[in-house]
This record gives sequence, C-alpha cells and structure tokens, in this order.
Amino acid sequence: MELICETKENYCTRVRVSADGELFLLCAATGNVLKCDPSGESVARTEEVVATNTTPSTFALDEGQGEGSFILANPSEGSVVLMDANACPKTLFSSFEAKPFIGPCAVAVSPVDHEVFFTDGGHEGDTSFSNPTGAIYRTVRGRKQLLALCSTGLVQPCGIAVDRNGSVFVCEQGMNRLLRFAPRGGHYVGSVFYQFSGSMGPTDVAVDGQSGSIFVTMFEPASLAHKKEGKVVVLDPSGKVSGEIVVPSTQLSSVALSVDGRCAYILSSDEVTCTSEVFWCTL
Repeated sequence: MELICETKENYCTRVRVSADGELFLLCAATGNVLKCDPSGESVARTEEVVATNTTPSTFALDEGQGEGSFILANPSEGSVVLMDANACPKTLFSSFEAKPFIGPCAVAVSPVDHEVFFTDGGHEGDTSFSNPTGAIYRTVRGRKQLLALCSTGLVQPCGIAVDRNGSVFVCEQGMNRLLRFAPRGGHYVGSVFYQFSGSMGPTDVAVDGQSGSIFVTMFEPASLAHKKEGKVVVLDPSGKVSGEIVVPSTQLSSVALSVDGRCAYILSSDEVTCTSEVFWCTL
C-alpha cells in the first residue's frame, strides 16, 4: 500500500482511471475535475483539468464520447450532466415522468453499450429509514430515454458500477449493503448481493473487468473509528468475501481499478480538513 497522491486544498469524492491509465479526481467543493500524475514524484499533487462551474458529488469517465468527456451527478441541481472535451455542459436528465429528482448522487457508464446508470438519493439525510425514497435509473436508446431500475425504496444509494455482463451493483449506504440488478431479457432483477456489518456502510464500488471481482470501500468517520485502518472488501462473482485491502485511513470514499485489473486506487477524504489522499496497491 502506497500513498501516491495528496491534496490539502480539495475535498475529493471520487477517483477514476482512464483506459490509458490516467488518474482523475472530482472535487465536490469546487466542482473541478483534477488529474494526478504520480509518476514524477513520491507523492504527486493535482492539477485542474476541467472547471465544471457546478457542484457535482460524483462523476464517471465517458470515454465513448471522446477523451476528456465526463458524466456528472449533481444532487444540488438535481441533474445528470454530460461535460464534453470542450467543457461544454449538456443536461441529460433532470426528472423522471415529470417528477424532479431528489438529487442524482452516483453515476456509471455501462461497458456493454455506453448507456448511463445513476442513483437518485440526494444529499445525506434526504433519504432515510423513515423516508426510503432513493431510486436507480438507466438510459436507453442511446441516452434518449430514461427507465427506472428501482423507482423508490432505497436509503442513501451512493455508489454504482456496471460489470462486463451488464449487471449493476449499487452501494446502499443507509442499509449497509450492496445490491445487484441482473439483466433478464428487457428487465432487471434486483437482490441483496452482500450484507455488511459494522462501519457506516459502503460508499463506492468497482468491478474488475477481467475476473469479475467486486471491490467495495467502507466508510467510518475518524471520530468514531476504533482503529486507524479502513478496508476495501473484495467479493467474488458469487457474492462471497474473497479478501480485504487494508488502508491507513477509515474515511474511504471511492475505489477505481486499472483496466488490466492489476492495480487498485483508493480515495480517502476528510471533509473537516479538506484533505484527500489516493492510495495505490497491486492486486
């Protein structure tokens, strides 16, 4: 485990890796997309790539639209936005069946057909045990139409990933579990893929395109943590725990994998100190 990137000026909420190995971060405070190049020094700094001029909470690389394109989930403005390589924003969707979103909070692009999948749970507290109204949506027909994978019933759905077979994995942080929605013809069948225990719940998920293993970051505030180490839980395609990655931080917010599945990049974020760190390890 190695610290490869650190910023004390940006509260980053997501880390993503491009097909050619470039490392990107999203600063939720400024909305800026940052790039980190750890090859030149022991602990790299970040540089701004795109100023989105908005406040997205998460993002996904949209490499099918060309290099430098991103999909942004913006809970504050209740929209999912495409930011192209020229930094021109285009709102894809802001409502479903004429009803405004609570606030899109996680987004992924399918490796199968490049359609967009996203969760709608708003900010922390917008959905709860007494108000389980979080949802999951997907685009179809070349992103021209929106369908509901799960129209309501979720508590803080905050991380999402799509595997090579089209199955959708969602972190439901409020229920401390990972959901799976498997494609069956023209519809999806949802189930609880894994129930976690302890911690404040999962925050992000990534799927290895080679082995099908699922990597899930677990979050625990530093003020409540009993240990200084946090973990990324690794599940095999059948839903059994196959391993853990121990990280020298408990406030884990995101995980990304290299295309070849040999490296994991894990983001730790401290909202109080505005410090973000990216750890790297081989698998």
